[in-house]
Amino acid sequence: MLKFSASFLAILFLLASTSEAQIPPSTPNPNNASKTPPVEAPKDTTELKGDKKIEAQSSPYIQETPLKVQKIVVTGSYIRQAANNKAPSPVKTINNSRFQETAGMTIASALSESPLFNNVDSGAFLAMHGQSSADNLVLLNGMRLPKTAGGTAVNIDFLPSMAAERVDVLKDGASALYGSEALAGVVNIVTRKDLDRGNFLIRHTRPPDGNNADTNLALSYGKTFTHGYLMGVLQYKHEDPLYYRDTKYRIYDITQAGSVNSSPGSLTDTTNGRVYRDPACPAGRFAANGPCRMDSTKYAQFPDGNREDYYNFFLSGGYKFTPQFNIDALTIFTRRTGIATGSPVAAGFGPATTPGGTDYSIPQVRANEWLTGAGSSNTVNGPAVLNYGALEELGLTQSRRDVDSYINQFRLYGEINDKWDWDFAMSQGLTYFKDVTFHGNANKEILYQRITATPNTFNPFKPSGAKDFIADAAYQPWFEHSSRLLDTRLILTGEIGKINGRPVNIGFGGENQWTDFYQHYDPLTLQGKVLGSAASNQEGQRTVDSTFLEVTHSPIKKLDVQIAGRFDNYSDFGYTTNPKLAAAFHPSEKVTFRSSYGTGFKAPDLLSIFQGSQTSLTTFRDEVVCQTKGESDPRCRSGTYAVTTVGNKNLRPETATHYNFGLILTPQKSLTMTMDYWAVDGKAGLSPVTPYNVTRGEAAGQAFAPGFSVTRDSDGYITGMSTPARINSGIFKMRGLDINIEKKMTAKIFGVSGIQVRLETDHSHILSSGGKTLSSDPFRRATDFSWKNFSSATFSKGKHFSKFMVRTFAARDKYPGTTAGVNLGTTPFYSEYDVHYENYITSSTTLSFGVKNIFDTMPISDAAGIVSPAMSNSYGNGTFLGRTFYAGISQDF
Repeated sequence: MLKFSASFLAILFLLASTSEAQIPPSTPNPNNASKTPPVEAPKDTTELKGDKKIEAQSSPYIQETPLKVQKIVVTGSYIRQAANNKAPSPVKTINNSRFQETAGMTIASALSESPLFNNVDSGAFLAMHGQSSADNLVLLNGMRLPKTAGGTAVNIDFLPSMAAERVDVLKDGASALYGSEALAGVVNIVTRKDLDRGNFLIRHTRPPDGNNADTNLALSYGKTFTHGYLMGVLQYKHEDPLYYRDTKYRIYDITQAGSVNSSPGSLTDTTNGRVYRDPACPAGRFAANGPCRMDSTKYAQFPDGNREDYYNFFLSGGYKFTPQFNIDALTIFTRRTGIATGSPVAAGFGPATTPGGTDYSIPQVRANEWLTGAGSSNTVNGPAVLNYGALEELGLTQSRRDVDSYINQFRLYGEINDKWDWDFAMSQGLTYFKDVTFHGNANKEILYQRITATPNTFNPFKPSGAKDFIADAAYQPWFEHSSRLLDTRLILTGEIGKINGRPVNIGFGGENQWTDFYQHYDPLTLQGKVLGSAASNQEGQRTVDSTFLEVTHSPIKKLDVQIAGRFDNYSDFGYTTNPKLAAAFHPSEKVTFRSSYGTGFKAPDLLSIFQGSQTSLTTFRDEVVCQTKGESDPRCRSGTYAVTTVGNKNLRPETATHYNFGLILTPQKSLTMTMDYWAVDGKAGLSPVTPYNVTRGEAAGQAFAPGFSVTRDSDGYITGMSTPARINSGIFKMRGLDINIEKKMTAKIFGVSGIQVRLETDHSHILSSGGKTLSSDPFRRATDFSWKNFSSATFSKGKHFSKFMVRTFAARDKYPGTTAGVNLGTTPFYSEYDVHYENYITSSTTLSFGVKNIFDTMPISDAAGIVSPAMSNSYGNGTFLGRTFYAGISQDF
């Protein structure tokens, strides 16, 4: 498979060395004009403004001779310019047609196949260039969107794919233009305005065994007028649930990959820390610390395997009154409803975790009754801690999540004169969701009373307990969240003069953001009387006032320069200033060099700042005990402790410095080769705190900031721990290389001439990466994927359009030398092969079908060599089910 990818690249270079073929005019597809290979530039050299055509100004990113081309606002700049791929900042555009060539027909499914993104997970959060989804800014028509759950990332499933014109991916840091989160890059989703017809589309996707099938229905209508447009989209998608037991992964115990690690029955003697497991535990299910592992493969769903229903509504319109005054507006509503089924909830009963809290320790007499009743000769010498997955008594956990997204955008814009434009935009967004566990949880207080009563028939060590005996303890906990954002921005752009006959263009303006969130829980969860974790209601808000400036100029012939800077003042932690300098040098029409330097930042998310107190039982290794008492101590291997996390109001922004060096070669008009080397160095990283890292730092003598508290008894064992949710401690260094090669030509294949061919390969290579969370961590290399590649060959003639695709992933060792007792090894490469075909039956009817993962290849494994399907979707490396078929029909009206 690796040879195939290498051969594909070799073919591209071979084609690049052939004589340039004449490309005849393309025949537009009436159903999907975007299938036609794009032309270089429109012949119309003027820009329509109102009722008149105004000659466009020369672009600062084009050669010195003024060119009369249409000027637009492109991602990575506020200044109107000619759209081209030779600007100082690298931008990759993914067109609407790509969304239709994926089985899922979503923006997320299309972006997951791009090598630029190392992660598009089940929540459709984008992670770019090996960094986290919190380091990548997502925009809609250049405006910010509300985060999910008061957190750090935007769920991109808010927009029906039929309403998107394209996605621009700025592969460079851009805090100097857009502010927080733009460390790895920017994703700007641009909506359509050009639809002038109605269309109905249906698509069905189905693996060979029928599991996890999904159906897409979309109805869209658009009308363009002399001075405006109107467009609407309704889209519905249904996904069937998917369980491990119904897949080829059912032979694996996924608990070994860390997905599920519950104990059907284990007692910890609080006097000596000794753990007694279920005497009937099957061989091969012993956990390192004594408990018996539960085989949850027959119950558990894949991370992206819930039953899901998506409802999308999109409406937009615009009108050009005069050249000086125009208006655009849109509204979006999305509802996602999911039903998840999971393993039984783990019930933990132990000492009081907070002052004045309820002591749920198991009395010595009752604990010994259980051990004796299960045929064990062991006894406890005092109160015990019970860790128990109430399998038979409470059944599987089932929960429902309803997620609503509302987005409204309003834009006024126009020209002041022939050289100056103005643009005022306002965006309002809301995300709301509510989770209800409607089966499988219980009132902890009632359950404790039932299981500790003497005598009774309940015994966690027996194959089944007294199900009816605890039925009245059933409870349905719930949780709801809301995040809101109001973003307002004003921009003025124009030419302030000329130096050496070349224009100096400037863009400047201001922006105001107001955002808030809240999280509320049901009453019993707030009181800590529900199985699981105790929590508290939380809420917070902030305002951000920003000013920004951008200047573009060509100081000498063939050199374009962009200078930008932004000042952001946050109401909760202060201000930050970030500059950027970028340049592109064109020694000839066939060669362009470009480079950029800038700084960026990521503001602390509201949840990490304002999170209320949350307490949960957490199992981890205590490095202090390991150091003082030795590896043989049971609590060194693993122990379960009450850990409380709280918000940290002392958080500061995470900062980074980014560099980019690029080369663009155009040896032929139909051949383009682009290479961009990028580097990001971050510090003061907003790192989550894990209890294990705390004990490791404690063992190393690390001094912790206020907010950390570890209490121990006279024997040195942990009795409680409190930590901030996040701290400013992490650092990271990333280096990578992006390569794109595109060749367009006509060819004669199997005796058929005039076939339009487009060959393209995208390659993203993480050359090195590493970082640390706490100062006690060793600096470690942590490359999940060393490279990703997406190559495609497109063939189009008349009524036929076909595309062949191959995606390849390869990875290196992860965390070498930092995980004792694990054979890290290497992660092998993995390739997936896809085919997509469309037939334009009539001028208004199109049939499409395709196959994903034709050869049914396995997903990559994790660092330890264990097949980990739970990880595969997180890295966007294919479907869980292997080979998948899809078919659809599109009808215009």
